[in-house]
Amino acid sequence: MWCLALAAAALATRFLPPRQHGVWHVWPTLTAAVIGLIALTISVYVVYVLEIVKVGNPVTRRREPGDPLRKAS
Repeated sequence: MWCLALAAAALATRFLPPRQHGVWHVWPTLTAAVIGLIALTISVYVVYVLEIVKVGNPVTRRREPGDPLRKAS
């Protein structure tokens, strides 16, 4: 879904020209903007779901002392 959204945004910026011959066209511009906004929203969601950016407290992410996956210090 994420790749599809990014591909649609790339194709929209290429094939929906917002300004042809010096004249702004409203519908192609709005369509490209909406597709770009959807791609941005999905990208933020993917970053949130995959926890790429850790915003939480580092103390709460630490493993418990008895956890076998805890690194020895």
